Amino acid sequence: MRLQITLLVLSFLFLYTSSHAQRFEGALIAGANFAQIDGDDLAGYNKFGIHAGARVTAVLNPKWRVSMDLLYSQRGSARGPNEFAFAFDNISLNFVEVPILVQLVDWRVHFGAGFAYSRLFSHKAIDGNGEDVSASRPFKSNNVSFIADATYYTNDHFGIGMRWNIGALNIEPDRGNSALIEKWLSLRFIYRFNKSVYAEEE
Repeated sequence: MRLQITLLVLSFLFLYTSSHAQRFEGALIAGANFAQIDGDDLAGYNKFGIHAGARVTAVLNPKWRVSMDLLYSQRGSARGPNEFAFAFDNISLNFVEVPILVQLVDWRVHFGAGFAYSRLFSHKAIDGNGEDVSASRPFKSNNVSFIADATYYTNDHFGIGMRWNIGALNIEPDRGNSALIEKWLSLRFIYRFNKSVYAEEE
């Protein structure tokens, strides 16, 4: 229920930007995640996934903003080409993710920090023997992560950015094993529909 309410609020705010462009900005986001999971016996950001969605930004003044995204986010982990798999060979996690960030604007660069709520809606886990163990190794439906990012806008509409994310919670129910903690990097391309009058100094 909380996820549905969040989606409705974000949809309303996204539509609200068209009639209140002076204070709000709307944007589309497309990019990729490069993910890993600490505790799964695999190393490296070898899991590639989609990172895409929409953003609404409240422009407080020329320097400060608050943004909320609605993202489809593919994460997990994967064995590297020269790596031997132990507990897992591959973990695929598909989330709906809602990040909320405070942003500081310095010229055309936007620095952001905040947190995100993620809702898992499907997953697949392959063990070190190549067997599908998804049914016997469930993952938690809800997670929270901390975020830091930076975006450079080449002009009023187009931006390219990098985002670092780390999960705050163990993604696996307690089985007496070590915790599984997500980490991922996101390469993001942003198209901003409108530019607030408060952002003229960019």
